[in-house]
Amino acid sequence: MRIILLLLFCPVLAFAEVHKCVNDGKITYTQERCVSGAAVYDAARASIGESRVSSVTLLRGANGVFNLSGFVNGKSADFIVDTGAARSTLTGVLAYSLGLRACVPVSLVSTANGFAGLCRVTVSSLSVAGLELSNVTVDVSPNMRGNSLIGNDLLSRFTVFQKNGVLTLSH
Repeated sequence: MRIILLLLFCPVLAFAEVHKCVNDGKITYTQERCVSGAAVYDAARASIGESRVSSVTLLRGANGVFNLSGFVNGKSADFIVDTGAARSTLTGVLAYSLGLRACVPVSLVSTANGFAGLCRVTVSSLSVAGLELSNVTVDVSPNMRGNSLIGNDLLSRFTVFQKNGVLTLSH
C-alpha cells in the first residue's frame, strides 16, 4: 500500500533512487552508487550514527534539487533543501500520517508555485543532518506534493556552503 501511495502522491520521486553514503565520517546523498568502501544507509535507518557527524554533503540531483532524509516525531521523512523558503514545510500527507490534526491556519502565502493556504503546527521532534530538535514549529501545506521542505528557519542553524552542485551543511 505504501508503494501505491508513493506512486499516487509522488509519481516522479517514486522512481528516483537516492543513495546515502558514509565515507571518512561524512554523509553524502547522491543519485550515484556509493564509492567502494563507503557504508550505505537506507532511509529507514538514516539517523543511525548521524548525531556524531558534524557535516553532511548533498549533491544536486538530476531534478536540480538537494534531497535530505530525516525524521519527524520518529517517522522517516524525505525533504528537499529549499534555500528560497523562509519556513520549513511538511506535506499534508506526512502531517496526516503523523496524526497532526491541531494545525493553526496561517494566511495565504506566496510560494514558487503560486499562492498556498498553510497552517502551523509544533512537532515534538525533528531530526535532519545529525541535528536533533525538539518542539519545532513548522508549516503544513495540505496540497503540497512530493517531499517536505527544509527552509531557512532550520538552515539558519547550520553553516551552509554551496558551490558547483554541492551543498554542505555543518553544525
